[in-house]
Amino acid sequence: MSAPALFTPTVQPRAVARPLAVICACASALLILLALYSKPSHLVIAIAAVVGPPILLYGALYAYRHAEWLIFPLALVALLIQITFFSDNLRSAFHYGATALFCLPVIPVVRRSNILRSGGFRLYVIYFAWAAITVMYSLAPVYSLARLIEAVLIMLGTVACVLQIRKPEDVTQLLLRLLLACGIMLTMLVVSSAVLPHSITWQSPFESYEPDELANMAKAGISVFGLDRFRGLTSGPNVLGALMLVVVGSALVCWHAVEKRGRWMLAAMIAIALALDVLADSRSAFVAMAFGGGLFVVWKWRLRGALVCAGALAAAVLVMLHRGMFDYVGRDVGTLTGRTDIWAFLIQKIREQPILGYGYEVAGAVFDSKYFPIWWGPWDMGPHSSLHNGYLGHAIGVGIPATAFWLYIVLRPWVFALRQKEDPWNLKPMFFLIVVPILINNFSEQLLDDFGGGIVALLFGLVWAIAERYRVLALRKKETDRKATVRAMPKAIGALASAG
Repeated sequence: MSAPALFTPTVQPRAVARPLAVICACASALLILLALYSKPSHLVIAIAAVVGPPILLYGALYAYRHAEWLIFPLALVALLIQITFFSDNLRSAFHYGATALFCLPVIPVVRRSNILRSGGFRLYVIYFAWAAITVMYSLAPVYSLARLIEAVLIMLGTVACVLQIRKPEDVTQLLLRLLLACGIMLTMLVVSSAVLPHSITWQSPFESYEPDELANMAKAGISVFGLDRFRGLTSGPNVLGALMLVVVGSALVCWHAVEKRGRWMLAAMIAIALALDVLADSRSAFVAMAFGGGLFVVWKWRLRGALVCAGALAAAVLVMLHRGMFDYVGRDVGTLTGRTDIWAFLIQKIREQPILGYGYEVAGAVFDSKYFPIWWGPWDMGPHSSLHNGYLGHAIGVGIPATAFWLYIVLRPWVFALRQKEDPWNLKPMFFLIVVPILINNFSEQLLDDFGGGIVALLFGLVWAIAERYRVLALRKKETDRKATVRAMPKAIGALASAG
């Protein structure tokens, strides 16, 4: 399918120096590891100050000239901001500064393409316009504005990436470049597990509470229990669950498009991501990935696939019964490890203000209410507090109507793709292996924050932009073919066809 002139990119692709990109990324990762291990020394800060800016500037210039590689630094930034040694100020400066550095230069390219005036891209602009209105009455206006700017910038960067798609192979290349950033993060996690102390790489259940909170809970007869969970360099174990969703889903989608050596690398990434998620004890991510994978198997092989899924489920149940693993796997399932307690409060807050919401991406600020029933735990971080449900997060932030509008925007291209007989861009496997697991896990984690906020939101935004671009181009081609057919008809018949 050839792209209409409306979507003709202004930047032509050129040969990419992959080794240089990898070296720059690994050098940055090594500096971060060293800084974390030394906490950090003046020497490390001096090295980072000298080496960091040239690398960032070179990367920004390179990404501008080769927009098809822009997804790589965006993914790397989304992963690196999860590094635990970052202070809040340093994380914010790096996060928003790097995002602006990479995304601002592509604004003229996106503007000249006129893509934001078509299809779901135009609808997303309308959604962001409503989000901007909510900033005026947000519970934390500065935070809402910062998150909105980030989301808009990353959307523009993502759109610049998909503008480079000229053939189906380009879709796979975009996912592989995002996977390259994930591979660097996986390498850092493996290294950190070997060289850093247990107290840094593993999270104790007591870390979520301040000493005075633990003392008050003990007086109230409330005990804290749980397992130590692996987190590596990240801020928490659930980050590894999100990373597993990204790596496994993307790698499986790209599997048939790479050669044997590439498949070995993808297999290694899948194995490492799954192993780290097991250590992190992020169960909801496993359930979401298994559900999406099961749907893919049934879609691909129909009845045989359904039988395979049924057999795998039965085998898993038998293994857990035989080895007594149900107590481990099923602990706290009734309350989803306490999530249902906060969701009841959130639903009540949505009922109080269902239309307008409380401000874009500011959902955690509602926990500051004096009526919030849970006075212990990590719920005192204002808008940074997680709701552990992305759909409630949208409804709290922008209201129920805008949330329904957002769902319509993000689901429409996938409905269109599933209804097509042909699938040149491999969108159907992408839906089952990437989109479905993320949508499911978004019920128990706040993952989908409109392009920004993490690697999962970035991947979801990227594949949505790919699917929406395909939908727009397919409809344009269909309309062009129809007009060409009408012009080839006799005038009388053509007039009747046009009227019909």
